[in-house]
Amino acid sequence: MKTFSIPAVVFGTTLCLSSFAAQADELANLFNGLKPTGDLRYRYEYVDQDGLPFHANASTLRIQAGAKTGKAYGFSGMVQFQAVAPLFSGNYNDTINGLTQYPVVADPGTGVINQAAVYWSGVKEVSLSAGRQTVNIDNQRFIGSVGWRQNDQVLDIATGSYTPIKGLTAYYGYAWHVHRIFGPDSAGGSWGNSDISLLHLSYDTGGVGTITAYGYFLNIRPAPTSSSKTFGAQWSGKVAIGNGMTALYLAEYAHQSDLGLNPLNYSEDYFHIEPGFAAWGFTTKLGYERLGGNGTAAFQTPLATLHAFNGWADKFLSTPATGLEDLYADVTYKFTKTVLKSTTLRLVYHDFSATSGGAHYGTEWDALIARPVCLHVTATLKFASYNAKALATDTTKFWLMVVIK
Repeated sequence: MKTFSIPAVVFGTTLCLSSFAAQADELANLFNGLKPTGDLRYRYEYVDQDGLPFHANASTLRIQAGAKTGKAYGFSGMVQFQAVAPLFSGNYNDTINGLTQYPVVADPGTGVINQAAVYWSGVKEVSLSAGRQTVNIDNQRFIGSVGWRQNDQVLDIATGSYTPIKGLTAYYGYAWHVHRIFGPDSAGGSWGNSDISLLHLSYDTGGVGTITAYGYFLNIRPAPTSSSKTFGAQWSGKVAIGNGMTALYLAEYAHQSDLGLNPLNYSEDYFHIEPGFAAWGFTTKLGYERLGGNGTAAFQTPLATLHAFNGWADKFLSTPATGLEDLYADVTYKFTKTVLKSTTLRLVYHDFSATSGGAHYGTEWDALIARPVCLHVTATLKFASYNAKALATDTTKFWLMVVIK
């Protein structure tokens, strides 16, 4: 016959209750640390494009609203809803409304779960995630969320990063679905059943800049001509040279070839060189970017934030088959004093040519004024003018945007 000590039972019960209470407290951190996220973004976009009978006047409102949890046992999560709606004027081709007599403004109306992901960082050197997420790597030349458009580009992806020593980070991501800016109602708005691997290694030297190496394997079955494998490396950074002056530098090389079911057989190179100089509120950059093309196929970056490269008129969202050379100058000034403090002015000039065949595609001027109106509100005026020579048609674009966070 077994006997039980009442003190032992009480002690054991107390331990169980204490453990349960501790676990409950830990799980409560998920909710105690809950933070709302979101923004309200209004944009008016005007487009005058030669060859089309009407100008585009697009007035759209985007709402993003969500929440991030606190952390429990290294886990956290987030969910975000995104809605885009036309306001006042629908006189534009949003890519799915059939209004092809107007220029394209790729901001169709949508209502989607934009992000829904779980994160784990229970070990200092390791971070893991899985779910629907925005993914931005380096300067977004190859992988980006296309933040300029009203609909973000997001990936269904699992990722892991490892930082064994300070400054050195290894990253791997595997994505199986691309949700594009055109929305779920577009035939080209979703690239499911994909097989995408992203490998990235970066090292911040702390003195001579950041060195990165990468391999991107894009097997995009719904769009086989966008499937490719790319290997590359980048070196970028800045160094103070005295008297408030800073030298800036970026150099990048990559090689790309076809992958999977891509019917195009090609092997092309990418070069990007961008020296710069910053002093007294000015930042000046001179750049040369080259995406090779052989006349049949060219170096492509279908998952990039393309609006940030090769002109804001968006004439080179896909690289022409004869390749692209972009020689550009970029000057930015940010006020640090007077009533214009924090106002940013920017002026960019591009000269576009082919890498094979010798064609001069055209030139472009871009300009921007951005200013915080108050703590949570920013206003932006933006302008682009493309002057066609041997590719596309003359195009003028103007934007007014207000963001409330």
